[in-house]
Amino acid sequence: MYCVDSIGQISGTPMGPSTKPILLRLMIGDVLPKALALFMDEIKLPTCHVVALSKGSIVAIGLAVYHPNKFASLFLAWPLGLEEAADVADGQREIVHNWKDGLKTGQPDMEVLSDAAYGTLQLGFSNKLDSLISACV
Repeated sequence: MYCVDSIGQISGTPMGPSTKPILLRLMIGDVLPKALALFMDEIKLPTCHVVALSKGSIVAIGLAVYHPNKFASLFLAWPLGLEEAADVADGQREIVHNWKDGLKTGQPDMEVLSDAAYGTLQLGFSNKLDSLISACV
């Protein structure tokens, strides 16, 4: 199993407004799907199942369009469209802000981190929480 992350994501540095248009153009076009196909060729990866999350779904769809012979199936989890609703983007910003604040001092602030985790679950499950999901927080 190989896990590939977006350019710039491993560093933990959030993408600023100036980098989003560039990354979006790379994802929508054929640059990142071609790069992924070259990587798959380089490691001699046989036809495989591709699972893509979030922004990676855009790249995976490009892979499907430009290199359909590379995979046996395509599974998209939480695929993103090209534009997020304002309330979703606001919710994501609030979650990121809470994660940062909860870890700011080097001593975890569990109340703030709990808010961040709860917000993540609300966003991820369309605010339809049940007892199993609530047990995660």
